[in-house]
Amino acid sequence: MSFDIEPDGQIVALTLASLKTLLETGESLTAGPRKENQRMSAHTLELTTIPSVKVGMLIRRPTREVFQAIVDPAVTSKIWYTKSSGKMTPGAELTWEWEMYGASAQASVEEVNENSRIRFTWGNYTPDNPTTVEFRFIPMPDDATYVQVTETGFTGTGDELVHYVTDSTGGFTFLISALKALLEHNIVLGLVADANPSGLPA
Repeated sequence: MSFDIEPDGQIVALTLASLKTLLETGESLTAGPRKENQRMSAHTLELTTIPSVKVGMLIRRPTREVFQAIVDPAVTSKIWYTKSSGKMTPGAELTWEWEMYGASAQASVEEVNENSRIRFTWGNYTPDNPTTVEFRFIPMPDDATYVQVTETGFTGTGDELVHYVTDSTGGFTFLISALKALLEHNIVLGLVADANPSGLPA
């Protein structure tokens, strides 16, 4: 069995045998061997390490001010969630709401080190298997602060893990970018609300 295909006006006969070779070697019919990151494979793609989230940003404000902006929902609600049931304190069980999306999440605050670190778990993607999020506030020269956010403990299929990590990386990037704009320039960017506006085509 064969198929005639016509790339750039040249007719090429593709047999089942040549298709098998193409899949196994990653060679192109017209352009020679594929580059390594373009190699086709007949095997299922597999993750060898559970992926995690790690994002960071330098904010040119004192560490105590940056820390309070995440702990205090009066500030955080301007850049991330729209409503919180309380401040981030050790042992707090909080409900965060994103009212524009009709969404909420439960967070359990495990550790709060003043002006240094916040750690909590939440079931943002898999309520029965919560992930762990850690904010670190690293003092930098000239009264600046480097904010680093990590999220670990994702569970699910390979496709689900890629989706969760990609989505969360984007979300936390929006958060700390909005935090930088608010604290450095007193501008509310509305990044989280504008990331998925209503009426956006699927």
